[in-house]
Amino acid sequence: MTTTAFMEDFEKTEVNKLDVLEFAQIMRSNYTNSSLSFVLFVGVINYHSQHSLNQRIGTAKNLIYRAFTLSDPIFHQEIHNKITSILRLNNYPASLIRRLINQHLQSRPKSTISTNDNEESSKIYCSFPYLRGLTERINTITKKHNCILACYNKNTLNNFYTKLKDPLPIEKQSNVIYKIPCSGCNSSYIGQTKQLLSNRIKQHIYSCNTHSSKDDDNKTALVEHHINTGHIFNFKDVTIEDSETNYRKRTISEMIHIKANDTINKRTDTQNLSRIYNILINKYKNKR
Repeated sequence: MTTTAFMEDFEKTEVNKLDVLEFAQIMRSNYTNSSLSFVLFVGVINYHSQHSLNQRIGTAKNLIYRAFTLSDPIFHQEIHNKITSILRLNNYPASLIRRLINQHLQSRPKSTISTNDNEESSKIYCSFPYLRGLTERINTITKKHNCILACYNKNTLNNFYTKLKDPLPIEKQSNVIYKIPCSGCNSSYIGQTKQLLSNRIKQHIYSCNTHSSKDDDNKTALVEHHINTGHIFNFKDVTIEDSETNYRKRTISEMIHIKANDTINKRTDTQNLSRIYNILINKYKNKR
């Protein structure tokens, strides 16, 4: 199959404009008796998709790099036009396309010996959900501390397809942040547990029935509130606020929920929460 014939067939095909990966196939036949044929598959994310700007530009750079690197210079003008067409169909601005292509053409091969090994090794990469407008601001702050955010998209296929399994009852779930309302006031108690929620609730009930001394330093805020006020907690109305298997993330989530709700938890329960969350928590509380 010749290059011209393939390009004519390729031009007849339609490139989808959906918020999914779109694959372009670029082929070339043998050239001057040398085996130079190859098949190139490159994913292109639509420019209007819910991905971080770095991810969108990264896929465009990958397309440009692979197309020019794996092709002979005599095809570069043809590839230039085809790359521009593919990216424009995916809503990339023409000025951005020109800039990315020019950057690639003007770049020089990098040395195999890196002079920034120490600097690169000192960088910390953290997984973070991409939220347009917020992630960029947080990334600006973390970069100053040599921390780079590796963004991922919260919109996955699992969010759009019906779950076939029946949901677990609340009491049989584990690794959760839970809230227990108080029947005597409008406050509630928020905690987190790795074990089954039913077991943790039994422990709370047992503690309320057995702890009678106000001098016991080991009792939870729930037990302390019960002893001091005589209020009874509605253990049957317990709700799950969040679910997280990672202990550190679960602890942070617990502290955030304590701050965002009217609770009877101790002040020490949130003393390790960074003040960076305060503005977001206050905005959330004001909107309720």
